[in-house]
Amino acid sequence: MGRHRQEGRDDAVARRSSNAIRTSRSRASRAVAPTAPAMARARTGRTEVLGGGAPLAHARSLIAEGRHDEAAAACAAEVEGPRAAEALALRAEALRCAGRHDEAYADLDRLARLSPEDPSRWLARGEGARHRWDFAGAEADARRALALRAGDPGAQVLLSEALRGQGRWDEAAAAAEAAAQADPGASWPLVVLAKAERYREPARALAALERAALLAPRDPYVLGWRGAVLRRLDRADEAARSLDAAVKGAPTIAWLRALRGEARRQAGDAAAGLDDVLEAFRIDSHFSCGYDFLGAEPPAVAADRGLAWVYGWRGGWRRGLGADGADADLSRAVELDPDCGWARAWRGEARLSAGRAAEARADLEAAARLLPKWADASVWLGRARLESGDAAGALEAFRAAARADRKHALAKVGEAVACEALGRAAESKRAFAAALRLDPRLKDSLPK
Repeated sequence: MGRHRQEGRDDAVARRSSNAIRTSRSRASRAVAPTAPAMARARTGRTEVLGGGAPLAHARSLIAEGRHDEAAAACAAEVEGPRAAEALALRAEALRCAGRHDEAYADLDRLARLSPEDPSRWLARGEGARHRWDFAGAEADARRALALRAGDPGAQVLLSEALRGQGRWDEAAAAAEAAAQADPGASWPLVVLAKAERYREPARALAALERAALLAPRDPYVLGWRGAVLRRLDRADEAARSLDAAVKGAPTIAWLRALRGEARRQAGDAAAGLDDVLEAFRIDSHFSCGYDFLGAEPPAVAADRGLAWVYGWRGGWRRGLGADGADADLSRAVELDPDCGWARAWRGEARLSAGRAAEARADLEAAARLLPKWADASVWLGRARLESGDAAGALEAFRAAARADRKHALAKVGEAVACEALGRAAESKRAFAAALRLDPRLKDSLPK
């Protein structure tokens, strides 16, 4: 559609659009930077937390409620007292769950130095190092634990994970095999072996997971990593079924949901896939799985089309924090998988907010084709079209958003702004009124 000028009002309309539509970035922000508590605990390197007095008991209850920052604060009074070790361990757990990994590591480091002959302390610190993307540090701690307790399967598991993070697949697989031999009744070393084999020999990775399933058939981590390997083998339907079972067993583990969403999309159900992905990002506000999937980003990882969702998640997380690298991550996601509609939409929204409307529009047009029932993407597309001078096209996008989600107030705001740009005053007034009924908080941001 052509550009519509109404007595030179298009610049003013664009300014109103920025004020009105972007003011309640609540819906967009929820998609880009979720705020719910972090995902469930990591499988290795868990810090043991013992029973204790009132402040620490209170901290435990806060952790159980997902109030991790408050739990960390509740431990502060105890970390210098006679229960210091217990308080430090508990605070480290709370800080980890809050995504404050550097602070958690500092507490784990202090614990290790308090008990330097205890290998479990070095294992906990090594797992803390992994959470802060320090894989060489995790390797060093695993080797120190092995020096204190030779052949320890937990130390071999940590060593495997640290080596895998550095792209040293052969060594990682050997360490995981050693852990599995040292603890033949445990399923987790076999999962770690599969993670190490995933890039080297995917078929062997699947075989390891089948062995793990014999030991723990309902374990969500076994099922989840089985789904990840099946995706790599292009067996999307089987991957989705395995991930269905994983999510059923552990519905609050965010990466399982995100991975199932991508498997569903790969199997042809884009709408259900999007629901899973957005729910995963809502659950986990800290991108807690990133270190485990990306590691130090060796070449095989950086080129893995199946990890587009992880790069997209990190890009959204960085964007929510205002951190560097968001556009690069979202671009990597789109390059790896051009059909990842939500990654295209997020990059488009980010570029739109940065004043790059033409680039944004290309992404958002593609996202609308890939995910026609996602209201947020249609609203962002409407903004891009409006800021490009295509008011008629913007109106079409905003109305598509309203049809997809009748409670989407910003869709009605956009419709009102587009109608105003087209000189359709009565329709604009009705749309503004509808927006206010949906969200009265918009009143102060709407045009007078």
